[in-house]
Amino acid sequence: MSFVPISYKEVGIGNYIAKTTKEFSWKFTLNEVYHLVQVLSTYYTGWKQVKHNGAILYEGGSYWDNVFIFDFIIDEEKFSIVLVDTNFELRINN
Repeated sequence: MSFVPISYKEVGIGNYIAKTTKEFSWKFTLNEVYHLVQVLSTYYTGWKQVKHNGAILYEGGSYWDNVFIFDFIIDEEKFSIVLVDTNFELRINN
């Protein structure tokens, strides 16, 4: 496996208060192929959306969900999106 991180970005994109909706994005190459993973999350409703290269992999959630772990596969490698406090982490083969 050849993994090369390119960038990580966290941006507040809420309409009235930027912190209420956040977008987390990771750009990387895996086996020399470019990938973009994005997470959109709202603070007040708990709604979350996970995208890989623009395709929606997950959409849902609730304000009462304190734990969020979403697993998915890219090129036979296991990736996980994990909520840690108020931020998200992208984990590989973990």
